[in-house]
Amino acid sequence: MDRFQRTVEPDYLQAAREELCQGEYLAHHVWVRFRQRNVYDQLRKELLSISDETCAFCAGGFAQSPVTVEHFEPKAGPHENPQKVLVWENLFPSCYACQLAKGSKFSTDLIKPDLEHYQPAAYFLIDVDDGALKPAPHAHEDVQNKVIKTIETYGLDRPALKKERKQKLRQMMKNQDVAEDLGGYRFLKELFA
Repeated sequence: MDRFQRTVEPDYLQAAREELCQGEYLAHHVWVRFRQRNVYDQLRKELLSISDETCAFCAGGFAQSPVTVEHFEPKAGPHENPQKVLVWENLFPSCYACQLAKGSKFSTDLIKPDLEHYQPAAYFLIDVDDGALKPAPHAHEDVQNKVIKTIETYGLDRPALKKERKQKLRQMMKNQDVAEDLGGYRFLKELFA
């Protein structure tokens, strides 16, 4: 899970919020109406640009999975938060696999990759033997619990992800002097160092 910086909220998102989020409403219905507008694709592109064209959660690309817009605080289910359905800081680019794994689950313990203080190496460690994500051993117990909850919620140790991380780590180990194109795994350099 790489860290990324948010840009300024797009004007069209604020305008849609002012128009669609009035009075009593269900978040899911607002989202359906928003998706019918011609700005949904633009929103996805803007989210992808701030995440360097990768999933905000697994850091993978989108060759195997379409880009979706993930609501950090869900728009449906028992943890639905209607006030956040069209809030810029609640929207993330996500691969379908991460979005499907999370579903409508939510916990305040989930790690948000755009927080100012978030640094991957302070939270995660990658097991060189199998590519699994683990809590950083030097992290406080509360942080370790958040890492475990995030890995479980987004399915960040899916077999395909572990295999891909392991391959990227091996490439790095072979080419330590060469600046490899790590794609969505830029944070591996920091975690492996």
